[in-house]
Amino acid sequence: SASAVASKLERRPSGAALEQSGILKAGAHKVAPALPGKVDELDRKVRRRSVGDALDKRPAKEDLAKSGVLKSAGTSVAPKIQQAATGLENKIRRASVGQRLEKRQSAEELRASGVLGSEKVSSPLQAAAEDLRKRITKDQVSHLLEGRPGLDELTRNGVHHGNRVAASLQKPLQDLDRQLKADTVSHKLERRPSAEDLERTGVRMPCDAIAPALSAAQLKLEHELAKAQVSHKLRSRPDTGSLQSKNVLHAEPGSVAPGLAGPKEDLERSLRRDNL
Repeated sequence: SASAVASKLERRPSGAALEQSGILKAGAHKVAPALPGKVDELDRKVRRRSVGDALDKRPAKEDLAKSGVLKSAGTSVAPKIQQAATGLENKIRRASVGQRLEKRQSAEELRASGVLGSEKVSSPLQAAAEDLRKRITKDQVSHLLEGRPGLDELTRNGVHHGNRVAASLQKPLQDLDRQLKADTVSHKLERRPSAEDLERTGVRMPCDAIAPALSAAQLKLEHELAKAQVSHKLRSRPDTGSLQSKNVLHAEPGSVAPGLAGPKEDLERSLRRDNL
């Protein structure tokens, strides 16, 4: 039997082989046979301390709730079914997203409504095309701003009221100016004479028998006729010699202006009556 025990001892694996196969812990063959228990106990203490430190450092439930890792503490779901509730909410969200994707407008409808560009550009180039469009619009706006009239020109044209009023009061001032002008026009319209008054004073000719659009043409024609008649009468009037021979004009030329010949004749008659 001694030889059998010696034979088994010779065939037993070494400490290194037992460590490689996982039967013996690493470095255990270097520890005295009386210390493995102490080593195991010390290892357990170290592990407990490591676990305790990790538990002390883990975030609180409130922090996990704020970061979205854990549901809010005010939820009515028991902790055991939190995972099942979360899975159900994810399914509901996926179903809602699926419904919205089915109802979303097609690319043709988006182009028709102006949301999507009408150019046929591949999807990877859409962002670049949109950026290019924005740059072109920006350049156009910059060009228009460079060509806009200056403040002095706007002031001369009456568009801007100058620097006498703060910029924040420009619009209220313009509104007040328009209101004053509207009140003035309304007041003048209320006081203007009626069409009958204008016809009685001769400012407006009666035009009941013709259309209003022809009233101005009729008035102009009447003026032309009156002018022609006056010109004809002036051309056919007798000369000064003829008037003197008929005793219509006084025979003393140059003594009185023609425009005063009538008043002078009336004055002379009045003096003769007084002498009688």
